Amino acid sequence: RQTALLRAGVCEQEAELAPLRLAHARLLSLRGKPAEAEEALRSLVKDRPADERAAAYLRGLRAGLHARARGNSCYCEGDYEGAAAAYSEGLDVDTGGLLRGLLLANRAQARLQAG
Repeated sequence: RQTALLRAGVCEQEAELAPLRLAHARLLSLRGKPAEAEEALRSLVKDRPADERAAAYLRGLRAGLHARARGNSCYCEGDYEGAAAAYSEGLDVDTGGLLRGLLLANRAQARLQAG
């Protein structure tokens, strides 16, 4: 019985900390550390699999990072319009807005290069 009460107390603490952990992941992303933000979200989802918001942020971040990588590849090849399109796609799929600043800056640079 005592063990069950202790577990219940830990679950309550985890539930209270979940929004802080989500905010921490957002802060990491805003500071230009998307890999660390991804790890923070992955850890949160692992600890709280029922947290749909964290899971959605993680899916969006991963999809946004994938689109960003495609955009970077296009940019390096001189396909500035393709890069801008990939960055725009990244903005659409990053539902949590964790990569918004990076993707907007990259898209702006690609559009400048495209003329």
